[in-house]
Amino acid sequence: MPMTWVEPEVAFEIRVQCTREEIEAHCALSPNNDLRDFDNEGGLTYEVYHVYKDQDLYNRLTYWYTIDSTEDCEYEFDIRLIQNHPIGHQEALQQAIDSGLFYFDGEMLSTRCVDWAKDYRDKCKEARAWMQEQRRTDSVRHV
Repeated sequence: MPMTWVEPEVAFEIRVQCTREEIEAHCALSPNNDLRDFDNEGGLTYEVYHVYKDQDLYNRLTYWYTIDSTEDCEYEFDIRLIQNHPIGHQEALQQAIDSGLFYFDGEMLSTRCVDWAKDYRDKCKEARAWMQEQRRTDSVRHV
């Protein structure tokens, strides 16, 4: 029996703060990409999808998620890897991303060492200020 495509089920959304380098790389990647893809502080919103055991629509896994809309098993992650997951899956993942210790390398959840996480948070702080200046400058040009 042929299988039919079913849209992936969105579990929740998370916001990922980008560094200035990541913002510039994103904009250079395609002519359709620009600063409008980001929020006012240089963040991007990602949809996080539920994962299903053996891709069975009726067998959703409780602790497994992916940001890959095609649900390739290579990009699935277990929320229990994040120590504070009892506060709620969305909140735990958002805190882990905001801490800089966890990040998405493409569509795969990865970790950083503490020193790199601090450096990343510092770069994100600079990117927020830079992005706000870009928005102010852009709004002045259009007035």
